[in-house]
Amino acid sequence: MLDEKFVVRKRVRGKFRIALVYPSTYEVAISNLGIRIIYHLLNLDDRIYCERFTAESDRSIETGSHLSEFDLIMFSYQYELDFLEMAHQIARLNLFDKPKIIGGPCTCNPYPLKCLTDYVYIGEAESGLMKLIEEMMDGASPENLASLEGLFIAGVSEAVRRTYPRRLDTFLPALQVSSRRSIFGDALLLDVSRGCGWSCLFCLGKNFYAPYRERSLDQLAEIMREGVIRGDYEAVALNSQRPLEI
Repeated sequence: MLDEKFVVRKRVRGKFRIALVYPSTYEVAISNLGIRIIYHLLNLDDRIYCERFTAESDRSIETGSHLSEFDLIMFSYQYELDFLEMAHQIARLNLFDKPKIIGGPCTCNPYPLKCLTDYVYIGEAESGLMKLIEEMMDGASPENLASLEGLFIAGVSEAVRRTYPRRLDTFLPALQVSSRRSIFGDALLLDVSRGCGWSCLFCLGKNFYAPYRERSLDQLAEIMREGVIRGDYEAVALNSQRPLEI
């Protein structure tokens, strides 16, 4: 049993169905704040039903629908070895002709991903992901999509600039999907900052999430208050790439 709370339930009929795939175990997927943010952000749109997948099953957590049934498949590429699982899943289910977007920090070099997908989203989801999906829902051509910031399209794009919100006052759900099987337990996850002020050349996080930005204390307090009172979480977990400053 997954023992989840705040799972989004919608009627499937008439929806633009998006599969949000985390190519690792369920415990790792449910512990990822980015997955939680994207899941709830997409499901704010009544035209869309976003459902979650992990490497452990070809069927969604929400409805048990098969991955091949979805209109758009989105992979979260967090670690280099996830490439193997994504490639295995795409090849095994013959998803090469399905519209797919790969995003996450490992997309900083999109060229190795050309063999798996036509679309690579480089940057933070809140900045332009909804715009991209709306354009795809409207049937925009790859040539038209190429003008969107942060989007690499194989065979079309030459240079792509990473996209990110200049201020960290972005959407952060107070009532977010959670499970005791998370490595944090049944916890409300909050990112207090993104980026890092240090310039360590070996660090992908610094380069992908720069510049350093902090979420306001007022927003954090409001989300924490609503989450603890209405969400009845057992803990609050604060996330930052500069943990010594928390």
